[in-house]
Amino acid sequence: MLYPFFALAAQSPTRQRAWRRVVCAHVLLLAGIAWSMSRVPPSGPPTLIGDLALIAGIVEGALLVGWRLTQLPKSQALEFLLVSPVRPRRLLLGEGLVGLCLLGLVTLSGLPVLLLLVATGYLDPLDPLPLLVMPFTWGAITGLGLTVWAYEPLRVRRWGERAVLGLILLYLVVGVLAG
Repeated sequence: MLYPFFALAAQSPTRQRAWRRVVCAHVLLLAGIAWSMSRVPPSGPPTLIGDLALIAGIVEGALLVGWRLTQLPKSQALEFLLVSPVRPRRLLLGEGLVGLCLLGLVTLSGLPVLLLLVATGYLDPLDPLPLLVMPFTWGAITGLGLTVWAYEPLRVRRWGERAVLGLILLYLVVGVLAG
């Protein structure tokens, strides 16, 4: 059932190009962090690499998972999927699994850089595990959350936007009063 989705993803030149760009950006980001960490002696926990890996995972998940799934009903290149015998739920499931697998490959592409940091003593031997799991998990949550949000009715999205704006204002007011 899932083979056609993975075969189409492997043959699509635009999807391959997007995936290669995301992999290059991910590896370059981690290599830049490793280079900047090598300029100072190892001291304290390297929180910068965790923060930037989390941000990269969120952006990559939105690009590889969320963007593709939200564009399914709008893309003319994918109109054949809308008239295929595949049910919409299975279509979204197949495309979502392909996106999650691509996100997993992007996350694993940073493993050599993390192992290099372990070998040079800048990371503990157990640090690469959360530095791989955390970006993948939050990237998947972001991508699938973006998809759910895109398919919500307009009324629900408006109320959600108002609630988030209210929470931001509350955060700013509390932050100013605390400061």
